[in-house]
Amino acid sequence: MLLLQSENRIVDASVIKVPLHKIPDEKMVSNHLLRGKDTGSKDKKYPKPQIEKTRTLKKLFQQIHSNTWMHLESTTTKESSFDTLKAKPENIIIRDISDVQYFGKVEIGTPPQIFNVIFDTGSSNLWVPEVGCQNCGIDAFGPKNKFDPNESSTYVADGSDFSILYGSGPVSGVFAQDNLVLANDIEVKNQTFAMADDISGLGFTYIFGGFDGILGMAFRSISVDHISTPIENAFAQGTLDDEVFAFYLGKDGPGELTIGGVDETKYTGEFHMIDLVATTYWEIQLSSVKVDCKALPQTAGNTAIVDSGTSYITGPVDAVDEIAKDMGAQDLGNGLYTIDCDKAETAPIISFEIDGLDYNFKGEDLVLQAGNICILTISSGYFGPYGPKWILGDSFMRKYYTKFDMQKKQVGFASLADS
Repeated sequence: MLLLQSENRIVDASVIKVPLHKIPDEKMVSNHLLRGKDTGSKDKKYPKPQIEKTRTLKKLFQQIHSNTWMHLESTTTKESSFDTLKAKPENIIIRDISDVQYFGKVEIGTPPQIFNVIFDTGSSNLWVPEVGCQNCGIDAFGPKNKFDPNESSTYVADGSDFSILYGSGPVSGVFAQDNLVLANDIEVKNQTFAMADDISGLGFTYIFGGFDGILGMAFRSISVDHISTPIENAFAQGTLDDEVFAFYLGKDGPGELTIGGVDETKYTGEFHMIDLVATTYWEIQLSSVKVDCKALPQTAGNTAIVDSGTSYITGPVDAVDEIAKDMGAQDLGNGLYTIDCDKAETAPIISFEIDGLDYNFKGEDLVLQAGNICILTISSGYFGPYGPKWILGDSFMRKYYTKFDMQKKQVGFASLADS
């Protein structure tokens, strides 16, 4: 999630795996197409959806009300202990939520209270909803886990105000401090986090999402009040030998976040490591975007953020419009594009040139399908005159194993082992 303000081999039997249920594709397609949020240029006029398509989406939306919402099931229980620090990589299993949303489990407090969080490389704060918060989801669509400070013996009040603005809206609350556990083994003492009391700004994204909060994994320089991130604190406290983490976003099965190293079973060949533009977001130079090897002129010299908290690849309106046109897609509004499902197989190759290498995507790599409805996982947006031009979100990261190195200030990509 873009914030608008200001190798060790792992074949360890002790890796913690957390199974999560998957939201059906029909729900996620209808959620995105009905979200009613204009992420494109304010000057652009979007056509209204066709009547037949609107009826289809209405039918899909009605299914949301009749289906049982997803819930978390853990096959292990564990009392968190802060007596032993383990300096080794750990895995967090993160399930694919209809190919557009991924989250995993964390524990906060003593005894631990469990939360589903998005591990977000596009922001730097940890927050979860607080007991009694307003506008924090709707129970009919899936109740949220809420932090109760009265139930934690290690909770320390802070009380200073917290307010953050994501690309989809604001979240506010107050800061607090407590112990945090990642992957049941990575223990972070006295982590400052926010207890949110108003999450209305996230709208559909939060109401229909399967997550409770967000754990930021970018740099402290963009965190609210410049608070150290959980990864930075874990490294500083000696829990991690390496300030490195990596994402495998499975397309049809569970994904995996590895903290403290990489999982060599998930990729082949070598990583292509790219220096960051600055230690704020995971922002890199993007040389160009190409359609069938032809570079779009308006994409030269752009920068891009590698962002696990954004569902799609997102770019400037004019560039994405041209890509959509070349792929035979139609503008649906709200920065989204639909495409005839049959056209995806014959769509041109879309390439992102980064540090001298092309990262190529076929049409089927860039489509989310529910029944006979297909939408592109490339959307348009505008991040201001000083922001990045592109966000390389989940639909980019699903194609490549992605490594984030906070010490070397680099991000790297490698080919998937099963591709």
